[in-house]
Amino acid sequence: MYRFALTLVLSFLLYNNLVAQVVFVAGTTAALTGVNAGKVMQVDFNYGGEVYVQGGDNTAGQIAKLSNGGGLLWKYSVPVPGWQYGGNFGGWAVEKTTGHVYVGPGAAAGGGRVIRLNGVSGTYDNYRTRFFTDANNNNGEIWKMRWYCNGGSPQILIASGGGTNGDYHDNMGMLLPPATGFSSYNVTGITTYPYKQDVADFVVDPANKDLYCILASDGTPFVNNRIYKNSQPYTAADQKWNTLTGYTTLQEDNNAPFMAGSGSGTNAANVLAVSSKYLFYYDGKNLKAFDKSTGATVGTPLTFSSTALMQQGIYADNCDHVFIGTASGSIKVLQFNGTVFDDNAVADIDIPGYSGKAVYALEYDEDRNYVYAGGDGFVAAVNLSAYCALPKPRINYILTAKATKNSVTATIFPAPPANAVITYTLLKPDGGTATSSTASFTNLHGINSFTIFADIVIDCQNTTILDIFQLSDLDLDAKTETVCGGKGGRITIIGKGGTPPYTYGVDNLIFGANNVFSNLTPGTHVALIKDVVNYVEVSIPVIITVSDLVVDAGNDATICEGLSTPLSGTSNGINFSWTPVAGISNTTIVNPSASPPTTTKYYLSATKGTCTLTDSLVVTVLPAPIAHAGNDTSVCYTYDGLLHGSGGLSYKWKPETYLSNTAVDAPEVIHPERSVLYTLQVTDAQGCRSLKEDSVLFHVVPPTQVWAGNDTIVALGQPLQMQAVDLNKSGFTQFAWSPSYGLTTPSTANPIAQPENNITYQVTAVTPEGCTASDAVFVKVFKNVDIYVPNAFTPNGDGRNDIFRVTAPGMKALKYFVIMNRWGQEVFRTTDLAAGWNGTLKGNHLSAGTFVWALEGVDYTGRVIRKKGTIELIR
Repeated sequence: MYRFALTLVLSFLLYNNLVAQVVFVAGTTAALTGVNAGKVMQVDFNYGGEVYVQGGDNTAGQIAKLSNGGGLLWKYSVPVPGWQYGGNFGGWAVEKTTGHVYVGPGAAAGGGRVIRLNGVSGTYDNYRTRFFTDANNNNGEIWKMRWYCNGGSPQILIASGGGTNGDYHDNMGMLLPPATGFSSYNVTGITTYPYKQDVADFVVDPANKDLYCILASDGTPFVNNRIYKNSQPYTAADQKWNTLTGYTTLQEDNNAPFMAGSGSGTNAANVLAVSSKYLFYYDGKNLKAFDKSTGATVGTPLTFSSTALMQQGIYADNCDHVFIGTASGSIKVLQFNGTVFDDNAVADIDIPGYSGKAVYALEYDEDRNYVYAGGDGFVAAVNLSAYCALPKPRINYILTAKATKNSVTATIFPAPPANAVITYTLLKPDGGTATSSTASFTNLHGINSFTIFADIVIDCQNTTILDIFQLSDLDLDAKTETVCGGKGGRITIIGKGGTPPYTYGVDNLIFGANNVFSNLTPGTHVALIKDVVNYVEVSIPVIITVSDLVVDAGNDATICEGLSTPLSGTSNGINFSWTPVAGISNTTIVNPSASPPTTTKYYLSATKGTCTLTDSLVVTVLPAPIAHAGNDTSVCYTYDGLLHGSGGLSYKWKPETYLSNTAVDAPEVIHPERSVLYTLQVTDAQGCRSLKEDSVLFHVVPPTQVWAGNDTIVALGQPLQMQAVDLNKSGFTQFAWSPSYGLTTPSTANPIAQPENNITYQVTAVTPEGCTASDAVFVKVFKNVDIYVPNAFTPNGDGRNDIFRVTAPGMKALKYFVIMNRWGQEVFRTTDLAAGWNGTLKGNHLSAGTFVWALEGVDYTGRVIRKKGTIELIR
């Protein structure tokens, strides 16, 4: 049966981000008539989404079927010859795969049989079981029935019981359609009161098929309102635990008090639900959770103010939500955390148009994640996907047909599970059909379309998918290229016919758009082609041969940066080519030389016939060391120094001038007399030399000489400007005068001196390199500022008293100093205080005699002094 989607969406309920989708609501007064018109005691469904309800006036045994949109399809109330419905509402179940309905009587006089109603028409289809009896042929009552797929082996479980003492001893039964026989079990194991142990409700845990049932009995007090857990096959020996509910709500044959009138009683109730964690009990007033392993109460039970059993129905999902029927036309939704039932966590689900009407039954459809609610005058379908995901998400299978010229093979994606039963059916163009379980059909002919169907049956549900195809005229040619040097051959596939574009493959390779396949081993290969509609054509075998071409680029080599190495390639081919070209002396010969700037992988290619091979080698370039000659340095004249080289294992300095050793990293420079620019080349541990020399300037400071000035005179209190002069321009930067007495700044080159007595000053000058020089000057101190003139001199060249000059302490300037002979002729004139007359006139020595002189000077204070007198020249 195909799956159908429900299309009528009536409302959405939003609360705390959860949305309940009410798919449809349908009135049931036309479907269920009589005293209890419209009242739905039980609800069921089929895999097509169609809904079935039971209720109304029991005297007519009313069951109705509605479409997946809520429309009435049929209702059953016609008696079956030789079969009676019974004095109470009995059990019934829908076969989910076919929609057929199995109906059993409640308390039928003379015993009960199960009949079947056709799912399409609702009419009795002549299926009838034997009487429902125990092993002693005692007749049993049928109160409730449920259809289970049971992993692909469908079964109908029956909640049953007995009437009087000595009557039916069992309380559960099983029917395996289309068989008409029963199996029955006693789940309690009690033999003291072997009667009236009637089951009111039961559920089967989908995780492990454990059975949970609750009994309502007025003849065996111990089991009344007691829950039993049994594992398969549900006998007393398989009982795991039993426990009382803690309430006395259920009463035999009176568990639907909302139904009025004669014959409206039933033992059936809608009070149990099972989730992945807990078993739940709800009797319309009390809500309670049980531990599935032990039967112990879990958390705090919840009690409502409503009247018990006047509203029923419970379902629990695997996301901790519990859904229960209410008296107000809604499904209350609670969240159970293992401790308390939270009524405020999510919103209740209102049934639109039926406010104030009770809900009596809830039935869950795990195929759609729907819950079907039956109540007072209505049936509704609600999508619960917003609360919890589908326990078994649907899988959309895709069928793909792959055809050749006369055959087809089908594949299904994704692959169905191992327990799936798949039947393939081929519909031929002429109307003929064929079936297969292997997905392959051969000996096909014709140019028209074929249709292939796959019917997939998984856990009682079947899905049919199809694909349409045509036989193909697709073909191919294949061209080969020789295997070169054992490194793989090539196949090029050329398609023709079919429906382009093509995809290609070789052997078991994945199909792709590339039609060239390389690196194939010698031997036989199979070329494949696929066109746009997935037809596949397999070519004739393709053979790849082997070439004897040999290409060897030679051994790897190692060189120092800046050097070259010969490459020793060998080959029996032609058309040689080396790549990359950088550093290769000739790229078209087998053995060129290579001088790459950095480590390089070179490739040698050669051809022979259609075969081209390439081999490679690596020329490793050791980086050249970098010479470091050190920083420029300076030393004093003839002072020893030291060079500081680095960057290598061995060293070579040039020139060798003044050097102690040219082959060490730090040679001495011995007694240098001039500056020298030295260069350094280094060699590292691999024997590689530096590509560039480094240089260092070894600067020798010229010989130092400082001049403190000529000896001089000053008057007491007269400031004297001192001046140290760098005669050889050695670059003095530090000065020290001593003694410091009378000096203003003795650490400068030009201090001011004001000595009180005759004194000799010494100055010491230092260059940045530490080179020194010294000089001294004598200063004679006169007590007065004046001009002293001698009265005689002897210019005879003996070095003593040969010059007639004045002594002028304290004088700043000499305006004139004039000497004349006795006739008034001027023989000498000067304004220089240090100048004097040597007794000549125009280079001629004058005779001894008396000469007249006159002078005028200005002292350091600005005072003018004038004097005159005579001088005796003595020869």
